Amino acid sequence: MVRFSEAGTRGGGILHTIQRDDFFRDNEIAPEKNFLLDQSHGGIQTHCCINPLDSGKDPVAEVRVIYCEFSDGSTYGERSQAGDILTTRSSILEHLRQLDAANADNAFLRLLAQELKSAEADGFFETLRSLETSQGTKATRSQVHLELGSAERRLTAMRTTAAESE
Repeated sequence: MVRFSEAGTRGGGILHTIQRDDFFRDNEIAPEKNFLLDQSHGGIQTHCCINPLDSGKDPVAEVRVIYCEFSDGSTYGERSQAGDILTTRSSILEHLRQLDAANADNAFLRLLAQELKSAEADGFFETLRSLETSQGTKATRSQVHLELGSAERRLTAMRTTAAESE
């Protein structure tokens, strides 16, 4: 989770909280690897009064990492600051386990169609629902298995790191 504050050339500013969770996918941020910061949530206005007549100044951006989990299971920052992401992650993980355990395709499709209480968690499954529509149940079951496997590997790494630090 990152806080990104920006100020334009004529004043004003927006604070973005960027939440990126690749826990279920093998898309790790790595040295020399570029990725797009998602600003789809719009942010919060932090400075009032943009002056169009102002002579202007260099735009300013400040980025602060609030919480991060690394692939080896270690973390940076305060876990409590990532509460929403971690709660959503738990809901997604539980639903992926249910989907992966579904024996028959009709049970799998029923579970996939269920709307989750958390809009963020349900949004995660919209991608899988679209995949089912475009590529079918077999491809979707395979994707569920891949995402669950990625999450289980990360959980194992986190538990191992936590046990070693005790």
